Amino acid sequence: MFSRRNQISADSERERQSNVLSGYRLRLDHFVQDIRYATRILRRSPAFAITAMLSLALGIGANTAIFSVLDTIMFRTLPVKDPGSLVIVRPHESTGNAIVSNPVFEEMQTRQQVCTGLLATSEPQRLTVQWMIAQLPQRVMGTLVSGNYFSVLGANITIGRGFAPRDEDPAAAGVAVISYGLWDRQFSRNSGVLGQTILINNKSLTIVGVAPSGFDGVTSGLASDVWVLLKQFRTAEDLRNRAGSLFQIMGRLRTAISREQAQVALTLLYQ
Repeated sequence: MFSRRNQISADSERERQSNVLSGYRLRLDHFVQDIRYATRILRRSPAFAITAMLSLALGIGANTAIFSVLDTIMFRTLPVKDPGSLVIVRPHESTGNAIVSNPVFEEMQTRQQVCTGLLATSEPQRLTVQWMIAQLPQRVMGTLVSGNYFSVLGANITIGRGFAPRDEDPAAAGVAVISYGLWDRQFSRNSGVLGQTILINNKSLTIVGVAPSGFDGVTSGLASDVWVLLKQFRTAEDLRNRAGSLFQIMGRLRTAISREQAQVALTLLYQ
């Protein structure tokens, strides 16, 4: 009887060990497949292979910071130039979402080479707007953006213009772009809206343009009726603070650059 029990126990142990070994082999097979796939991808772009290895070396054993480069279905329906090449650039760390400050954003704008441009945008938020002195203030949804917002998106302004680099100069007069829908509701599509002075959160701004018809921003489910510049609604101290938070970063990928390649390059630059 004891011999029989011992035999059963030995058989069970051998079966357990066999299952463990099978599991190891399966994981090893998957690992080898991943290595082969990664090798094929990197061989297609030798320059990015070097970047990827450097990025991996920097990340091992550290509090790894990476960039995710994401596209969304919503972007593909935007009334802008080539919406399929627009991506969200989202930073992450092992401890959660990373904070990207304005100085870091500006450095990445200057140094990155995988996008034709990077822009920054807040989510739409309620702003207090007074169209004329005699009118009562209204609450509308507005978005704070970087000065290249409309140019990177490739949005064709209906009348007037979008933001220009000179608008972000600290000494420049405040400007705003309004939505086509607001132009229709508030101004009956009168071209005389251009040059009109309005107050937004008690700050005097001049309307310089009207956004394309059907364009209400890039945040799904939240439409915007007015766009103003980040640099006109943030203090100089906030803009210099490297530990401060920014907003969503978007970019337009260069031709022949994949999301995976952009992710590796931006991760290395961020680190």
